[in-house]
Amino acid sequence: MLKPKSPQESFYGSYLYDRIVPIDHLLRKINQVVDFSFAPQILQDRYNPAIGRPAEDPEFMLRLCLLQYIYDDSDRLTFSPKTATP
Repeated sequence: MLKPKSPQESFYGSYLYDRIVPIDHLLRKINQVVDFSFAPQILQDRYNPAIGRPAEDPEFMLRLCLLQYIYDDSDRLTFSPKTATP
C-alpha cells in the first residue's frame, strides 16, 4: 500500500531551494531532465493495500537511491553509530 501524496507544499516553497542550490548544480540539471513520475505507475501492482503499513513514495525512494549513487554514500555510512555525534 502506498502512502497518499500530501498536497501541501513546504512552508517556504521553492524560496530556500532557489537561494541555497546554485542554478548550475548537477542536481538541478537532473531534476530538469529526468522525470521520476514513472516509478509509482510501474510499481503500483507490487504493493498490496491489505498487507503491512503504507510504503514510502517510490519516486522519493528512487531519488534517494540516485543521490546515494551519485555521492557514493550508503545508509550504513550515513547512519553509522561511529559517525553519530551525541
